[in-house]
Amino acid sequence: MLKFRILGLSEVCGLFIVLTIQTPCIMKKLRITLPILLIFLTTFYACMKSDFGDTPNTGTEDITENLTVAANFDWSMTKTLSISVTLPDGDLNRALRIYTQDGSELLYIGYASGNSDVINTQVTIPTYIDIVKVFYGFEDYYVSFEIGIDESLSYDYNEGLTTKQLKDDDEDYNACCDDGLRSITLRYDGNNQETIQVYDKNKHNRFFLGVNLNPGESFTITGNGGDKLEKDLYFYVGNSSKENTKIKTDCKAKIYVGDKYGDFTIMAGKSKNDLALCSKDDKCGCEGGLAYMKLRY
Repeated sequence: MLKFRILGLSEVCGLFIVLTIQTPCIMKKLRITLPILLIFLTTFYACMKSDFGDTPNTGTEDITENLTVAANFDWSMTKTLSISVTLPDGDLNRALRIYTQDGSELLYIGYASGNSDVINTQVTIPTYIDIVKVFYGFEDYYVSFEIGIDESLSYDYNEGLTTKQLKDDDEDYNACCDDGLRSITLRYDGNNQETIQVYDKNKHNRFFLGVNLNPGESFTITGNGGDKLEKDLYFYVGNSSKENTKIKTDCKAKIYVGDKYGDFTIMAGKSKNDLALCSKDDKCGCEGGLAYMKLRY
């Protein structure tokens, strides 16, 4: 005995076929399969036609057809930035950091490999970024700067204006260092007894030779005849052919007593008219009251 009921299209276009088959004969089940399949396909087609036939035309096809895109338009959301930064002479162990212009997002941080004085690398950044902010080190020894980029960032700290803390045109620092240092006293902070040598950039002139200096020992470098020191002093430790550090002494860069450079710490310095180099905590160059005063009329 066969009973079935087909729900109408109005009932959510559902294809609900209620079949009740009550017969012990398998052959009868096979004979009724084809009619039921035909009923199912007919009802499904009617429902699909109703759904798609009533869909309104939004005009999207027309908008797409009228959209004009330049042949050179870049659909990508990111780009590869090639970085090539030459680090300051004698100061190669600080971290290079690159941020978005507002400083809210770190794009890159890294160090030079081995004894290399250049950081060459590539990073992936958003395509909309065309200006970045660059930092070298965490101690504010070097002035951060903004630089425009396209697909590359190239900079040389030895040629740029950010070589060391740039001297602001303010009277405070003029009271610390004026017209270049005439002498500078440093402390050797290395781990072992070593020979210390100080040269100019091309090693044409040697300004100091200290044999077997012990850690914690201080020494003074003085200009010839009381004249100014070479504007850049290069320090070598032991038998290494690579400079340990470089110190600018021309008063165009802010240096203070207590500053650390490589294996050395500045302990004292004198510039024009015996003006004493001051510390960061004593930027006026006077601490604990004057011991004497020297005037010139």
